[in-house]
Amino acid sequence: MRRGYYVSVLAFLWVLALVSIAPRAGAQSKDRRGEPNSGGLATGYFVVDSDDNAPTPWRPQYFFVDTTFNPIEWYRVGTGPQQFLSPGAIYFFNPTYTVGAANYDSSNDAMAGPIAMRMARKWNFYGVDYDSVYVGSNGFIGFRPYSEAAAGTPPMYCRGNATDLGSSSGASAAPRAIIAALWADLDMRHGGRFDTSLVYYRTSTGQDSFYVNFYNFRLRPASPNNFSPAGFSAPGADRIYIQKMQIVLANSDSSIQVNYGRFTGSINGFPPTLAYRLFQNNVSIGVVNESGSQATGVLYKNTWEATKNITCRTCNKDFRQNGQWALKFRRWHDVVRAISVDYPPRNYEVCLGTSVTPQATFVDVDPNASHIHDFKARFQIRNVVTGIMVYSRVTIVDTTPTINQKKTFIPYATNPNILSELGTFNACAVATTYDSVDNNIGDQWPFDDTVCVRIFGVRRVNVPYRDYSNNYSKTLSADIPDQTLWISVGAQVVDGETSTWDPPPPRDLTNGGYGPDAFISPVIRIDPLTSMVTRIVVAVSVILL
Repeated sequence: MRRGYYVSVLAFLWVLALVSIAPRAGAQSKDRRGEPNSGGLATGYFVVDSDDNAPTPWRPQYFFVDTTFNPIEWYRVGTGPQQFLSPGAIYFFNPTYTVGAANYDSSNDAMAGPIAMRMARKWNFYGVDYDSVYVGSNGFIGFRPYSEAAAGTPPMYCRGNATDLGSSSGASAAPRAIIAALWADLDMRHGGRFDTSLVYYRTSTGQDSFYVNFYNFRLRPASPNNFSPAGFSAPGADRIYIQKMQIVLANSDSSIQVNYGRFTGSINGFPPTLAYRLFQNNVSIGVVNESGSQATGVLYKNTWEATKNITCRTCNKDFRQNGQWALKFRRWHDVVRAISVDYPPRNYEVCLGTSVTPQATFVDVDPNASHIHDFKARFQIRNVVTGIMVYSRVTIVDTTPTINQKKTFIPYATNPNILSELGTFNACAVATTYDSVDNNIGDQWPFDDTVCVRIFGVRRVNVPYRDYSNNYSKTLSADIPDQTLWISVGAQVVDGETSTWDPPPPRDLTNGGYGPDAFISPVIRIDPLTSMVTRIVVAVSVILL
């Protein structure tokens, strides 16, 4: 990194790497959490998956309680009313078909119930109490009474044509009061030992949880499903299964957890299309209330509902063929939210010795008039390398529910002689969960309370300017050029010994290397990849200021 740069005004080099990255197949994001798509953030279900980096209690841990655990507590759902079941047994049926009809024992587009959940207290779903549930053969469960469950053509809890629960129109068209764990046109198969479709249910010994287990449900090779680019008659298309899946209702915290086991099967080809991909391309996952006015969508036919989540606008992910994945829905009480940092803008340069007046927008998302309150909002500026906070101020947001409020904070006055104000910073707006007299207002969803932009602290120096340093700064995500000497956006420092064909001098081969990671030949890398495999498009400009 020993190179001399002659700069006329500022002693900084902008290394600007503007990178546009298309989603890559198989990429697993670490911010897989979503929020209610309609009906109000304060009353709907939030969802977090087991791949997320959120801590407990928000992030679920995958588990699977199988029927071998306390087997006397499990009850099997019969495959039809004419299957020689014991009196009072629960079985799948389609209300459309009458006794004696050829399709009376239907295992396709069928429902079973009502099943008494027998928990110590009624199950509350979107504010409505229920004591029984229906199981749909198309990968969901529902709570409405028989008069609604059996209504329509096809009957409401027999529908296999999934809708987008991430949209208002899709939610209003969906069956009412459902938990869509893997909603698509599935069917139940009856054959060999490993492909017979089974459903079991269980109430826990302590009567605080209710389980519904699905085994060996097939993605039906017919419309409205889509097996593109292969067809429904392609080799293997008739054996696309999810081996097991489990819905758990927990009365202890009114949460819903869906545990996904292994997917099996593939459509032959080069390369083959694995079962997980076909399910992902066809299913809808989410929850809907009793009127279709509120919903939380997770996935709809390979479109993940990440755009609804302000913390992760470009998230995407894939199922895994071997499963081991979980979702947790819960009605966390969301009260306040930080909307945006309005000033300073992203990548703003604060010339030390001047001042900047921070501005940010906040909102009270709880529409309940009885919950009107003010809350404290904070603006803070923290160095991304040292962690030192150089600015932190609080103001009171007097809110009208659901109306955005722009707040101005006292100026951040800088000093060119204070080294801690030099470098790369996160400027963050924070909506706290405390009101003006420090009472906790009960915000339980912290992931939308903070929004940040990157800014830089710079200062004027004498010219000519030469950088003979081999030093660099270590951050949580990557090593970056020395933040006291460089402004860098998208640039990284790597060891030229392993990352270049011809490591530039001076190389430290005897003294343990340079900097915090002991690089033998530290170099700045501006990612030049243009591979169509990852579909990265890079525009690079170097600007001497």
